[in-house]
Amino acid sequence: FGQEYTGKYRVKNFANKFLIALEDVKAVYPRADVRVVEAGLRLCASPPPIAAFSHTLSAGTASSRVPESATEGESRGSAGVPAGSGEAGPTQGRPIEPGPMPAGAVAEGAVERVFAHWRQVYGYSKAVLDAKRRKVITEALGMYSEADLCLCITGYQSSPHHMGQNDHGTVYDDIELFFRDARHIEA
Repeated sequence: FGQEYTGKYRVKNFANKFLIALEDVKAVYPRADVRVVEAGLRLCASPPPIAAFSHTLSAGTASSRVPESATEGESRGSAGVPAGSGEAGPTQGRPIEPGPMPAGAVAEGAVERVFAHWRQVYGYSKAVLDAKRRKVITEALGMYSEADLCLCITGYQSSPHHMGQNDHGTVYDDIELFFRDARHIEA
């Protein structure tokens, strides 16, 4: 793929969920070669994640993005440091730099990616992104990063209650339930 892009991922309020974050990045970017570079601290993805994907895994922090041109960030080659070595040298690609996530089309793409992640995780291949679901996801993206919402979706799979082991035998896996308020997103 030519270059590697590495960036630090911070995981707050999601103890020991770094590997889930790795799986979520793979789910959003299935063709990317994503691996842990430093256990618990860094992910390395090649080809680079697109700019619209937020790489901060905690609520209330700034999102990160990949520089769109070599002039935007410091240009670096990919030779000199072996891939996956854990060494962050000046020749190991461009770092993911923090910056505000543009509104509009980028947010629309994030809504669609979060919805696609939910469909994939819960097997709803025929589910439609209707106005009600779009509104709930858009509101959640106003408070949390895309990665946080994907972690939320994936996390509910480990809840026996939500997977049908309850008094009624009912599966509670609707995206509207997961994103109805901050308490349920952070659960």
